[in-house]
Parts: sequence; structure tokens; C-alpha cells
Amino acid sequence: MYIIIVGAGKAGTLHLQSYIRIFGDSLPLIAVVDIKGPAPQFTDLLCRHKLKPLRVSRLGEIQRNVAHIGPVLVDICSPTDTHVAVIRDAVAAGFDNILVEKPITSVYNDFEFIRTLDINLAVVSNYFYSKLTQVIGEVLTRKPTAPRLVAMNFSKNRIPDTSQCRGFVDTRPPHVFTVEVPHQLYLLSTWVGRPHLISAAVEDMVIGERHFQDHGAGLILCKNYPKRWPGEETTSLLWSDLTSHRKIRRVLMIWKDGTVLQADYPLDNKLVSKLATRENGHLQFRLFPNDDMLTRNLASLYYRFLHNQIGKFFPSIQMIDQQVRCLDELIKLTSHRKNA
Repeated sequence: MYIIIVGAGKAGTLHLQSYIRIFGDSLPLIAVVDIKGPAPQFTDLLCRHKLKPLRVSRLGEIQRNVAHIGPVLVDICSPTDTHVAVIRDAVAAGFDNILVEKPITSVYNDFEFIRTLDINLAVVSNYFYSKLTQVIGEVLTRKPTAPRLVAMNFSKNRIPDTSQCRGFVDTRPPHVFTVEVPHQLYLLSTWVGRPHLISAAVEDMVIGERHFQDHGAGLILCKNYPKRWPGEETTSLLWSDLTSHRKIRRVLMIWKDGTVLQADYPLDNKLVSKLATRENGHLQFRLFPNDDMLTRNLASLYYRFLHNQIGKFFPSIQMIDQQVRCLDELIKLTSHRKNA
């Protein structure tokens, strides 16, 4: 199965890097689609591994070039607000195996349209493929009660990218809730059930005299009612700051019996996850080296597409539906944009 990458910015570069780890120099990359042209890091990876895919600005331009080469996987790494249009283009060009970076969309009406299409579609969910996520699941399974609090901080410094308008659609930056928060939402749902929104707030990003609406930081307060612990509830607090000078992907869980869990996911190319727990007065620290969750995720999805194991939606239509509904509600609640 051949691969087409749509969007050669930061997300596309991370995907290309992972595909190279999977396939080496034999990566079956036949085309790159990007309106603005690939990011320097993306181009550098192509050169270093002597990859020479077709470079075009629209999927329709490559239809005639790949019509007879066999099955193709279209990997969409463009900004969230472009996903529906790119999926339309892919279907129009005859492609029906489609992989999309999270979130698939933040507009529920768009998701309802996508559900009508006759395609095989998967959404990237790399945190499910982390060794750390697996171990947190094991901790939750053995606990007789739900955590009272789940607090998550997924923050980074996006100021350099924003200054160069990377990830923008026209002149509009991505809403803060479409960057790191989708990861937080699906992890939260997996651990303690669907979040019920209590309140949310966003801040703008300000760089000198430039003002970027709904793009700086966001806070979400929820209640969760985990099915595995009937009658119990969890308070969840999600925070994401795109102006943070310290990159962090941290989860904190606290139980009424005094148990505390702190988990830190890998940062950049430092593929080490960390877990600290305090339970019954006992402290334990664990490291998980080589926790390359994106590469494991893409390798698994490629195999599933290759062997027709995706179905209409993966990981599940219920999970994707729940995430899009939540994002749609959050953005309508907090956005100051005129077209919100």
C-alpha cells in the first residue's frame, strides 16, 4: 500500500519521521500535497533518505498518476479546519483509505457529513499506543474506587509557529482546544468516562502588537461518571497553554484513600515516559524508554489498512462522535470569533 501525505508542516514532518522509522529508505511515499510548500524539516528528511515523491498542491492533481499502482493510503496532516475539504478531495479523486490527524473536525455538522461517506477512515490516537497509557489503565483496573480528581496539563510554546502563521487557515490560527486538548479528551474518556462539561474559558495569544483570538490558553472543568465504578464521580480539570516556555504533557490523579499518580508523556525526540505513584505510603518511580507512540500507532494503522481491518471508522465511531461533540460544544461556548 502506497502513502500520500497531505500537509507537510509540523504534523506531516512527525508522520514522515515515523514512517521512515517503520520503512527505512523503502518508504512507499508516492506524493506530498501541500499548498504552501513543505516545511524545511520535511524537505530535509526527504533529501537525507533520498525520497522523491510527487509534489503537488491538490489531491486531484495526482489522480491520473496513481490510478493503476494499487491501494493508496491518504494521510491527512493539514490544519483541522481543512480536514473536511481534504476528505472531499480525496473521495473525489477516488481514494477511500483515509487517515486523519486529531481531531477529525471540531464541527459536529461536518462530522455528520463525513459519516455518510463510503470510506475506510481512521483518526490518529497515538496516546493509546503509549506504554504509559497501558500502565495507567492497569492501575485504574486494580483500584476499587474512581479517582476523585484527574488534572491534565498539555502545554507547549507555539509562539514561533504562530509568528510564522503555521497551521493557519487563511489568516486564522487554530483554536486552542483543537491543538493539545483532543489528546486529553480521549484519554480522559478512556479512563473515567465521558466528560460532562461544567465550564470552560480561553485566552488569546498576544505577540507584540499581534493578537490571535482563542489561541493562547484554555481551561476546561468537567464531571465524569465512570461506568466501572457505579455511583462515583470524578472531577476533571484540563489545561493547555500554547505560550508556555516549558513543554509538558502531565497527568495527575488523586484518590480519596490518598493514592497519587503522576504521569509524564514523552517530549519531542526524548521518547521517555515517566510514572510516579504514592500508594499506601509507598513511593514508586518508573521509566519507560523508547515510548515512540506515534510510530507504533502509524505502524498499526498501516497494517490494518493493508489487511482491510479498519472498517468505516477507527478506533470507534462512538469515541470519535463523543470527541467531536465535546469540541463543538467547547468552541461554541468559548469562541469570540464572528463565524463561531
